[in-house]
Amino acid sequence: MPKQNDKIKSDQKLFDELRRPRLYPKYRVIKTSEDLNPVNSVMLATDPNDINSPFVLMPRKDPAAMAAMLTYMSYCEPALANEIRPWLRKIIEAEPIFGSQGTRNYKYVRSRSITEAE
Repeated sequence: MPKQNDKIKSDQKLFDELRRPRLYPKYRVIKTSEDLNPVNSVMLATDPNDINSPFVLMPRKDPAAMAAMLTYMSYCEPALANEIRPWLRKIIEAEPIFGSQGTRNYKYVRSRSITEAE
C-alpha cells in the first residue's frame, strides 16, 4: 500500500503536468531553398504569439501527428501527396518512438477507441 506522501507526490506531479502549457515554442525552424540553403531567419515553431509560426509534426513520435499528416495528404495537391505517402509508409513500418506528448496522445487515442466501441 503506497504511503500518503507518495500519493501526494504523485498527485502533485500530475497537477504540474496538466498545468504545463502544451502549446509553446519548442523547436527552432530554418526555412531553406530547394538546395537546402537557408533563406530566412530562424523561426520559433508553434509560437502562440505569432500566427505565422510553423507547427512541427513528428508522426513517428505522435499518433495525432500521423493522423494530421494523413489528413493533410488527402487535402494537398496530388504531386505533394505523392511525395508524402512513401515517407509516411516508412514511418508506419518503423518501430514507434513516442515522445512525451505522443505517449499522452497514444493513451488518449486508445481510451477514445474503447469509449467509442461501447
